[in-house]
Amino acid sequence: PGSTLTLGNSRWRGNAGALLNADLQATCIESDDHLLVMLMGAIPASAPATPNAKTIAPAPALESLLALLTAMRQGAAPSAQHAADYCRDALRADALAIYGRSANSSVLTLQAAQPVNIFPAYLPAEDIASNLAAWAWLDGTLPPSVLTPFSRTSACTAIYGHPIRQAEMPAGIIIAGFKTAPPDNTGEDLMQGAAKLAALFMYQTPTVPLSAQESPVVQLLENRLDLIFQEAVEAIIWVNPVGVVERLNAAAERLLGYAPVEVAGMELHDILVASTPAASEVLHSLTRGQNYRQEEVSVIRRDGTQASATLAGLPFFDSAGIPDGGLVVLVDHSESKAVDAHVHHLQQRAWLGDLSAVFAHEIRNPLNNIVTGLQLLKHKLGAEAPTQSILDEMLPEAHRIAELVKNTLLIVQPSELRFEAVDLNQLLDRLAFRWGERLQRRKILCQVDVSAATPRALADLRCMEHVLTNLLANAMQALPESGGSITLTARTAPPKPERPGAHVEINVADTGPGIPPDVVARIFEPFYTTKASEGTGLGLAIAQRFVAAHKGTLTCQSFIGVGTAFTITLPAAKQDPAAA
Repeated sequence: PGSTLTLGNSRWRGNAGALLNADLQATCIESDDHLLVMLMGAIPASAPATPNAKTIAPAPALESLLALLTAMRQGAAPSAQHAADYCRDALRADALAIYGRSANSSVLTLQAAQPVNIFPAYLPAEDIASNLAAWAWLDGTLPPSVLTPFSRTSACTAIYGHPIRQAEMPAGIIIAGFKTAPPDNTGEDLMQGAAKLAALFMYQTPTVPLSAQESPVVQLLENRLDLIFQEAVEAIIWVNPVGVVERLNAAAERLLGYAPVEVAGMELHDILVASTPAASEVLHSLTRGQNYRQEEVSVIRRDGTQASATLAGLPFFDSAGIPDGGLVVLVDHSESKAVDAHVHHLQQRAWLGDLSAVFAHEIRNPLNNIVTGLQLLKHKLGAEAPTQSILDEMLPEAHRIAELVKNTLLIVQPSELRFEAVDLNQLLDRLAFRWGERLQRRKILCQVDVSAATPRALADLRCMEHVLTNLLANAMQALPESGGSITLTARTAPPKPERPGAHVEINVADTGPGIPPDVVARIFEPFYTTKASEGTGLGLAIAQRFVAAHKGTLTCQSFIGVGTAFTITLPAAKQDPAAA
């Protein structure tokens, strides 16, 4: 006991069957009548000695191991930090960290590190560093992104990662950094042994009562807290005592535009950019252990857009009561701001509607008197009177204003609808007959086609006559002087998930020149017209409003050079069992 044995240029066979000449060292330590012997490492015998080469010093490592085993025999569960200290000594690494994964999370959490405060607190699941398989990084290549700050600040030229297994299942990862890389082909083997030893000390069942072990309730609470952190609707950023981002949740990722793998190791100032120095203010409060709150702050996202949010800071404290970082919380108000603006817009439109109704009602009677006076003046004056041409221009404009006032009242003060079962065959036949003479003068052929199986529509008859009259008048005006055709059809509408129950379709189609797509997109907007001085731009807006009051739809399809079709969809009236 207490001696060290060196086996120079000995011959060993590896797992793959290859033979290797190596120098090995072993140390023997006696404790409590137990003889502990461990082979600490191997260096290829052919490797030339260099001043900076790693040398194996097994005695300190075995002393650490002995302390751990003694603690286990006494009933104390060795901690991850003990395992990290031992593995670092065993590997002669300059820096070492152990990460573990909880049952309900894909994020690897830092369990222990030596030295502390240089490794990130979390390894995101999508980062190569958290891949539960062996990996290595050597100087001159791109390191795993989350470990980029560590590789720069630690001056390590080699970083190795190896999974830690519990019951043959990956449960974590051990990461070691070396300022001087281990000899060729030995780094992976060293890491494999260190991972096994870490698992031995981290997952060894302690010989103490269950009440002294980590409570399953505590683990359950930790898992639930992690779930709450990830699923919270508020954007949450976890920062350490020096203002470096350790972690952010999904809401913060959506609000700021950064992925978790990108922000690990970044300072809060780099991702929380606002119209005011918000990051500096909240960090100042956290370092003093004080809560922070700012009701309104304009946050600038990664893509340059702005979001209105409430900013809060919640400090953490260590066991000694010293501030230890905290949470930065952002509550996004962008959607509520948009809703408020939309509500204000609707209130303005409602006020405008009331004002339009009052205006239209007040000028209707004086306007009727003006139209009547112009008609009487035109009748009294002779055909040769020089003012006849002026009257001929004034009367159409006066009629146009009167029509505009009437349509405005129809929009802002719709009459109460009286629903009934409307026979579409009779309605379309009556409409075609009423317009027959005018259509013949224009050399327009009007056809009515109603399927025999078409049910009756649940509609206000007077209102639907108004809608169809408007559509028929528009179709006639769209046709050229050489004539054309208009088709009025009705059929049972095909079923759709968004409209439960039976429906009917009414189509008004013409063979006119068609409507450009940009006009179709605005055709139902109030006061939008392509008829210059003739139209008011309210006919189709009123028609769509009437159809919507029936819980139906009015749509337009048009093809340049082919024609235009307006389709009305209305609920079908319930069929009378006696009639059936």
